[in-house]
Amino acid sequence: MQNIHCGFACANTVVLEIPPAFGPLHADAVRDSFEMRDGYVFPPQTPGLGITLTSETKSRYAFQPGSGEFNSLPGKVLTD
Repeated sequence: MQNIHCGFACANTVVLEIPPAFGPLHADAVRDSFEMRDGYVFPPQTPGLGITLTSETKSRYAFQPGSGEFNSLPGKVLTD
């Protein structure tokens, strides 16, 4: 959603980067504020970023220690 907001803030935006398919967390947060028709993205009609972060969503996708951004990958071994 931040890419969409940035794109609409710039007068010369031609291409926006969006995920091809929202995962479950994104779908729950974005809900119906993302609209795309005939290859065109339309701005959210609600105030703010265009996401809804409810207590239910936060509990369903609670942070699990050891998961997420800071996992080692081949060629990028993270240490404490």
